[in-house]
Amino acid sequence: MNIACDTSRIEHRDACPQPLLRAEEIEGQVINLLRSIAHGLPSDWREQVRAMVVPPAQRAILEQRESEALARLERARRLYLDGHMTYEQFLDEQHRGQVALADLRPAKIDAIIAVGNVLETFDAHWEQATEPLQQNGLLRLALAGVRVEGYKLTAAQPTLPLYPLVMLTCRSGADGS
Repeated sequence: MNIACDTSRIEHRDACPQPLLRAEEIEGQVINLLRSIAHGLPSDWREQVRAMVVPPAQRAILEQRESEALARLERARRLYLDGHMTYEQFLDEQHRGQVALADLRPAKIDAIIAVGNVLETFDAHWEQATEPLQQNGLLRLALAGVRVEGYKLTAAQPTLPLYPLVMLTCRSGADGS
């Protein structure tokens, strides 16, 4: 696989000064970038992500509703085990409870945490991804695109789920200093 200029060369609009290079030459730089993000994550990154995505006041309401849904599931389990509910009724109640729990978790938190979990064990995932399409899919979980100049990675565009994790690893202040 070779990496070349984007649309300028494909659409024959401009001459591209970028030389062709083998994907493996830049792939290592991309992998090192992802590893540095993974190693920079604080141990409590999941809690920090939750705090960024769900404000504390809303979190309290969600936690209360979650505990109510879990209590309802537990009550249904006890009623079924005690013989006061049929198996079909139990399954119906269990389904309702699981739907209620899923509705309490904002989707973007799940996506951010999924990407973070992959980053935490990135090397193992990379070793398992033996096909180029698998490797590409793994990289695309975290990166929407990269910019290469010469033979160097010069910029990376994180996916929306990766962005909060990058912010957690940022070592500079809000003004960039």
